Amino acid sequence: MKNAYQILMLALVGILAVGTAYAQTQVPFIISTNQTWTAAGSPYMVTGNVLVEEGVKLTIQPGATVISSDHKLRIIVDGEVYAVGTKDSAIEFQKGSFEFTDKSVGYDPTTSTGSQFRYCLFLGNNQSSGYRAIYLKETPMMVSHCKFMDEYYCIYFQAYKDTFDLTVENCVFRGVTMTYGYPVYMSSSTSAKHTLYFTDNYCENMNGMYLAGHAELKKNTFRNFSGNGGIRMSSNYKYIKLECNLFENFKYNMFDVSYAAPNATLEMTYNTFDTADVFIQSYSSSGIPANMTIRYNNFLNFRKNSVEFRGGTTPGQADTIDFQQNYWGTTNTADIDAGIKDFRDDITVNKLVDYGSYLSAQVTACSGGGTIGGADTTGSQGNVSVREFATGELTIFPNPAHAMVTVQASNGTINRVVLMDLSGKVLIDQEVDAVSALLDVQHIANGTYVLSTEQNGTTIRQKLIVAH
Repeated sequence: MKNAYQILMLALVGILAVGTAYAQTQVPFIISTNQTWTAAGSPYMVTGNVLVEEGVKLTIQPGATVISSDHKLRIIVDGEVYAVGTKDSAIEFQKGSFEFTDKSVGYDPTTSTGSQFRYCLFLGNNQSSGYRAIYLKETPMMVSHCKFMDEYYCIYFQAYKDTFDLTVENCVFRGVTMTYGYPVYMSSSTSAKHTLYFTDNYCENMNGMYLAGHAELKKNTFRNFSGNGGIRMSSNYKYIKLECNLFENFKYNMFDVSYAAPNATLEMTYNTFDTADVFIQSYSSSGIPANMTIRYNNFLNFRKNSVEFRGGTTPGQADTIDFQQNYWGTTNTADIDAGIKDFRDDITVNKLVDYGSYLSAQVTACSGGGTIGGADTTGSQGNVSVREFATGELTIFPNPAHAMVTVQASNGTINRVVLMDLSGKVLIDQEVDAVSALLDVQHIANGTYVLSTEQNGTTIRQKLIVAH
């Protein structure tokens, strides 16, 4: 027994030796001078709303952890936030949000300076409706190689007067314990001039996405969305370009183009739409953009209709909508026509879909090279190597934790979860028999612990830090 105990202690020491020694820093409510937050000073505890004053720069270094005690808490930025981690040492944010005002220093693409987030992990801990991880008010921003998990609004993008761009690239947006939320939600006026560049991102188990103004979505994967509208275009969108994206397994509908601003342009080329009730729908007689190009797309496995247009005022009259040069999963014209709901099915619908000159084979390559769905999709999922993915077999987040902890197996089933202190005393012993488990550590004192899981006869141990 003594030898077994010594072996266990040596194993615990080995696990803890690779970890980082954590301090704890209370964040002041007003940051009036330049600050640098480090891994050594982590976790940085946010217990009330914080203001980064105008002219002040907050630098957050690789490995730092920032924990907000409540979802409602905001770090309001009139100055600048420079949060740049690395692939092997990401910055971690738990709960709370960053709110950038129109006074803040935005990202400058010509110099790569200004506010930006790179190699960051945002853990929303199953946030309620309305909370935002990053809230932009007229602020240009770069978000690159980041992960957003269980956030409601990952990035909320508001533009009513100024010209600015938001670039989001090589990021992962995922619902883990929830299946709602928005990767990006755009809100703007018709006069605002701005563009969303959304490239090589992976989005899974979320609710939808809301587009306005100008937006270009290229080489992304959108999978397992549950919202009724799917990807929606607001009445203020002017130019939307969808190129070389994969949209797969939506619970309801994929695209709602019911409302379009005057002279709006919609370009959809080299995309795959696979498995949904309806791929493209419009419920408004005026919902079709004035300029629309839909070419070289794949429409596969609809449940109700591939394309659905409704609305009209004068029975017997219909405008022709060009849907030529697409692949419909078949070369049988009767089957293609059966999937399209338009004037042919109801004379009061004022849209007639022209699917002539359809393609005889599925499109697999993008016009500029690479495969549909994002050439870097797999890589983007592995670009942030942080404690949340400490091993290839087990996911623990948040870590440090203060309330609920999610333990998830990437392969197989978790049979049992045990939390021990450094003396080997068992504090939590929970049988699971599932791919994930939730542990309540609210009653556990601040400190370092060992979390052990049994998976199909294999024991995996990782360090867990509790910081209330």
